[in-house]
Amino acid sequence: IDGNPATTNDLFTLDNNLIGNCELAISYSDNILPLCGDGFKAIRTWNVYDWCAPVQASINPWTCIQIIKIEDTTPPVITPIQDMTVGTGSNTCTAVLNLPTVQVNDNCTNNISVSTITTLGTINGNGGVVPYPGLPIGDNIITYVATDECDKTSMYSLTVTVEDNVPPVVVCDLTTTVSLPSSGQAIIYA
Repeated sequence: IDGNPATTNDLFTLDNNLIGNCELAISYSDNILPLCGDGFKAIRTWNVYDWCAPVQASINPWTCIQIIKIEDTTPPVITPIQDMTVGTGSNTCTAVLNLPTVQVNDNCTNNISVSTITTLGTINGNGGVVPYPGLPIGDNIITYVATDECDKTSMYSLTVTVEDNVPPVVVCDLTTTVSLPSSGQAIIYA
């Protein structure tokens, strides 16, 4: 913020009957209060002096307090990534994988936390290893949640499709021995 006042409406006018408007001097001082991120609140005290008029309380100098608030109202932006298709493990019907990170930007701060929500629980980080026992076969929604230090939050979801691409393996006994009862019949399960 600079100290250059600009008239944007008719909320304030100097009364020529109260002040001679001979030689005006304007000054200000700021008290800056930090907010989250790069935000701040400035309590600006304006003083208007008329050097041609006598000093009078509340008239010369005329004092006004202005509150200026600069705050982060925009959540972080998550750059989308492609949906994924992965296969199951060779001996499981689930997929254990390392979820990719997403790129997150925020115009007001670099202090952004990201968590990754899966159907199995939350990963406290940007991507990471899927919790045990892994994602089940089918479509799984993965949601990335980005929060800046002003608690502005954005979310992005992608689908991880898990497919069973492992062909079945036939396991046979080389020799099967069955005892026959007196009826002469037996059941053999495959």
